[in-house]
Amino acid sequence: METMKTNNEAFRISIDGMHCGACEKLVTMNLTGVDGVESVVAADATAGTATIMASGDVDTEAVAAAIRAAGFEPTGGSVTLEPVELPEPVADVVEACETGTCPVMPEDDVVEETISAEEPVVAATAPGAVAPDTAESVMAVGGMTCASCVAVVEKTVSKLPGVTGATVNLATERLTATYDPAVADVAAIAAAVKSAGYEPMPLEAAAPAGSGSVGKVTLAVMGMTCASCSAVVEKTLGKLAGVTTASVNLANETAAIEFDPTVVGVDDLIGAIKGAGYDAIVKV
Repeated sequence: METMKTNNEAFRISIDGMHCGACEKLVTMNLTGVDGVESVVAADATAGTATIMASGDVDTEAVAAAIRAAGFEPTGGSVTLEPVELPEPVADVVEACETGTCPVMPEDDVVEETISAEEPVVAATAPGAVAPDTAESVMAVGGMTCASCVAVVEKTVSKLPGVTGATVNLATERLTATYDPAVADVAAIAAAVKSAGYEPMPLEAAAPAGSGSVGKVTLAVMGMTCASCSAVVEKTLGKLAGVTTASVNLANETAAIEFDPTVVGVDDLIGAIKGAGYDAIVKV
């Protein structure tokens, strides 16, 4: 193990393989978890570098492993910590809002609430109550372009309290998340995806059989060049069990579909279109 002693210093690391903002986010996420790395100041895909603040012993092999775990490679096959000078930070000046509506207060006015030892602690669930079942949410995610994007979305959502699983399908631009509905919800998951730099669109969840629920989705269809193409797509979708209506707009290259989510899913719709010789993704 090769370690380097540091004392709250900045270092630049050269990395091969980064090509977009998602790559930068993924490298930042992985490096942040390395012992001795206090923070990742910046990751620059264009320059192929990441700048870290380090304090204490930093294991360069652990840094290299983190980079490889993100799907990239340290330049030259090993990590070299190149000392760099960072510009002096500019202090943020927080001024009170003239209207008094902004949630900003002086530190002296912050009141810390304390819980008395004599006060009973209320349990989250009543004695004998059954823990809530795990719920599943499926949403379209716009803006993903590569495997790094997939990893960023999955890691971001997985870190949410209550989320037990997050799987992203890049081809269909779809996220499937399982979670404890008593702790997390669809809105929180969508907000996390948006905070990561992508655009979420929750899809209607499948309803119990016989509920009469109607699912609606708009797909972007690529490869159509004439009215015959749109007719083929419409007929292909119309033949699927569970599809109520399918309307294709050639000019906008879209297909608006109503379907029974207990019989057919969005993946089935996309698969049918691809089977007809075209390509499709969920339109966000």
